Amino acid sequence: MLKIVIDTNLCISALLNPGNPQRIVDLLTTDTFQAFYPALLLEQLQDVAARPKIAARISSERLAQLLAVIQRNAIQVMLETTPAICRDSTDDAFLECARLADCDYLVSGDKDLLILQNHGRTRIIAPAEFLQVLKVAIPKCLGQVD
Repeated sequence: MLKIVIDTNLCISALLNPGNPQRIVDLLTTDTFQAFYPALLLEQLQDVAARPKIAARISSERLAQLLAVIQRNAIQVMLETTPAICRDSTDDAFLECARLADCDYLVSGDKDLLILQNHGRTRIIAPAEFLQVLKVAIPKCLGQVD
């Protein structure tokens, strides 16, 4: 089974738009892949969702639903240390999560992460590219991600 890290950018994008990030979040409840996240994700989601421009577009119920889906269907990885790797230090937790969980992919639209392309054996890819990977790797996903 593919192992991925989900990040704040992916989750906020899923809340704001019904596109590829939302498709990936919808797949969290299936056996398509196993998702991992650092505790920081939950904190960042609440912080970002509280920003006035974003809060105006996201209901508290929708945010609560997303948080519940993540907590029920993804595995939280406890980080002991977070090496400084990314030009945005808040993204380092996601890179360390990917390393500790030995993930295949870190799925994000965050340019600070995407510019790295890889971290160890983990490929860092955008949501649209990850959906293409799923179509190839797991043919049963075809109907779910088209």
